[in-house]
Amino acid sequence: MFANPRIGTRLAVGYALIVLLMIFNGVYSLNRLKYAASRTTELYDHPFNTRKSIRDANLHFTQMHYTLKDIADSEKTAIATQTAQLRSLDGFEAEFNRNMVTVRKAFLGDQSEVAHVMRVYAEWQVTRDQVVALIKARNYDRARQVVRTGEADLMTRMEKEMNDILVFADNKAAEFVKGSQDAARSSFIDRKSVV
Repeated sequence: MFANPRIGTRLAVGYALIVLLMIFNGVYSLNRLKYAASRTTELYDHPFNTRKSIRDANLHFTQMHYTLKDIADSEKTAIATQTAQLRSLDGFEAEFNRNMVTVRKAFLGDQSEVAHVMRVYAEWQVTRDQVVALIKARNYDRARQVVRTGEADLMTRMEKEMNDILVFADNKAAEFVKGSQDAARSSFIDRKSVV
């Protein structure tokens, strides 16, 4: 049978080989698409989500810093205005905490980096409570002094700690993109060799 196959048998074997190659090519291509999709999802879920949340947390921390500074400088401002500023400070703090929860969940690096940010934040809370108590006691000069010395140092430390997380997230994003590009390149070469 295999020594001198008829034309019909040869055609059937040829078509079967083509169909098998097409099926293999389709399965392989779907696998590569699934891989690229998973890398894109990971890119969004982790580095991009971390970057967005840490950026927003940094914004809210900066808003808290300047609101506290404004309150300390508001010696001649009405009590109602100061109360409104303190409420906005609480709102910024709630947003900061919400963003840091997201960072903690999405950050792929060493969680001690997030703990460093939270440690600086805990120190800032002590300073904030001290400034608020001084303002309520109408000791604006001392409140301004605390804001300009201790609180300004905490702002610098917070920016450094948050920047460490941003740099890691950017590097991880670049790693994900490179992995996807490498997979696409190898898939293209593999598919080209089949054809």
